[in-house]
This record gives sequence, structure tokens and C-alpha cells, in this order.
Amino acid sequence: MEEVKKIKEFLKLENRLILKLRIKPLSPLCIKLSCDDDSDSLNALLTTEGGKKIKSNNKGKEGNNKKATELYKREGEIYIPGSTLKGLFRDRFTLMYGKLGEKQKRFETDYIKTLFGDTEDKNNENKLAKKSKVFIQDSFLEEKSKNFFKENGEAKSYRELFYEDEKNNIFDGSLKEKLIKIRSITPVDHFSSKAKVPLQYEYTMETFSTELIINNAKLQDLQGIFFVIRDSWNKEIRIGNSKTRGFGLIKFEIEDLIYEQFKSKDDDFRALEDFFEEKHNEEEKLIKFTFSKRLYLKKDFKKLYDKDGASNKFIISLFKGGEN
Repeated sequence: MEEVKKIKEFLKLENRLILKLRIKPLSPLCIKLSCDDDSDSLNALLTTEGGKKIKSNNKGKEGNNKKATELYKREGEIYIPGSTLKGLFRDRFTLMYGKLGEKQKRFETDYIKTLFGDTEDKNNENKLAKKSKVFIQDSFLEEKSKNFFKENGEAKSYRELFYEDEKNNIFDGSLKEKLIKIRSITPVDHFSSKAKVPLQYEYTMETFSTELIINNAKLQDLQGIFFVIRDSWNKEIRIGNSKTRGFGLIKFEIEDLIYEQFKSKDDDFRALEDFFEEKHNEEEKLIKFTFSKRLYLKKDFKKLYDKDGASNKFIISLFKGGEN
């Protein structure tokens, strides 16, 4: 009976926040493809349907240094896994809200475990795993008008190209260097001070988009999210591989913030309702329910700062607990 009660409590929705984010690389972004026989000298970009190493007798322009595009066969499109982004947010929340232990190491509190989930304690058979309140989707190339270009007279988005005849041209062909570029780095051995075998990295500088969903969100949850977004504006956030070599610096931008309001008295976000508005388009009519209401953050509050560099009124009210 107690277990049934816990399930019901989890399913009861007080509200839901859907945060649509743009991820803009400020330095080369490399999310490495993982292969069992991967060479340490090559870092190929991860794709949705995986990839495998292939044999190639072709040589790159620099002698025996073969390009990553010549050594890998991949399917699907390049992307940033949602697990990578969730791990980033979890680490930043631990840094902000974690408990300080021995040797200045921070540990996750019950709040963080409740928000991001907690694996089952193997030493305690009666302890149940906590399900996450936060869900982050895989991030794909942004499909905006600027990411459309004409190939043979036909307009296509970058994402479409990965699933059509042109896909081979993206990795190694006429479209190479439009989306995926290659950088060579020659590391130095710290002991001998001699140059080692050059490393090659595939990377992209294109903008990605993702969605972050929080069920039964509290004000503190969104406050923490905005702290992470602010840190990215301060150039403190990196993801992917070779971060110590300058790769992976990113900036988050708010594309939209949707607040789904349910008939609950325990909804903290009702105090911020004036910063949101309803949309009355055809799409909203199709998904409209009598027991809930979808509200969208007004355009003026999507940027972190006003023109004078001060935080916008929505953020100020958020950190004041909903007070205007």
C-alpha cells in the first residue's frame, strides 16, 4: 500500500516547465565517437546511429596522418546526448547546492538526488531508487532558416542532409567543412619535451537545440538552471572532449520557457504568472486541455540581461521568491 502511495505522489503534477535552449559553441565542439578499436590519434564526432572503424588505404595530405572522415563509417546525424547535458547540470547543482565534506569535496544532498534521481542503494534492499524530476532531450542541430542552404536548387536543412544521398559528402566530400571541420594538434611529452604523434579532432561550430523538462518544479530548481545559464555567459561551461585543449566552450540561450499550469494549490510558479502569456494559434488549440493551461514566457524576459546590463525583471522576481 505504501508503494502504491509513492507512485501516485510521483504521478501527481503540480506544474511542468519546458525550457527550450540553444547551445552555441564558443570554441570547437567535439563529442567523441566511441569505438572499441578507436585509435588514440583520432577523435571522430558521435552520431545518432553509431559508427565503426573501416580500413582505408588512402593517405591524408600530411603523409600517414589519415583523416577521421576516411577511417570511420557512420550513420545518422551528429548530436549532443541528453545524458551529457544532464550530467553537466547535475555537476553544477552539486557545486552550488552540494554538502561540503572532507578535503573540500562536495556531496549530493537529498534535494539534488530528488531533482536528478538517485540510483538504488545496493547495500539496502528496502531502499527504492528515486526517479528524476528533470529530463533533458538529446540536442540536435538547430533547424532555423539560417541553417538552410540550396544544394542543386533544392533548399534543405543541415539535419536533412545526414539522411539523404548527400550524407557521405558531409563527412568526406563536397559538403565537408560546412558542418564538420578537422583540427590537428601536436601534443608534447611532459617528460622528454618531444613532440608526440599528432592528434586529429573532428569538430563543429554549429548551434544545437534541446529541451529541458522539470515536473513539479520549484522556484529553486529554475534558480539553479539560471545560474548555469549565467555561468555559460561568463564562459565557465565546457562539454565534450579535449576541454583542457580549449575545446567545448558553450553558451546557453533561452529560446522559450513554457509553464504548464495545473489546478494545484502547491504551485510556486503562480506568483510569476504575470511574466507569461497564452498563445492562441492553431497548434495550441489542438493540445489545449481543460485541466491545464500552457503559458509562454514573454519575449522581453528571454534574455538574461537588459540593455543596461542589469538582470531582467523576471529573473529578479524569480530570485525574490515570486515578489515583484
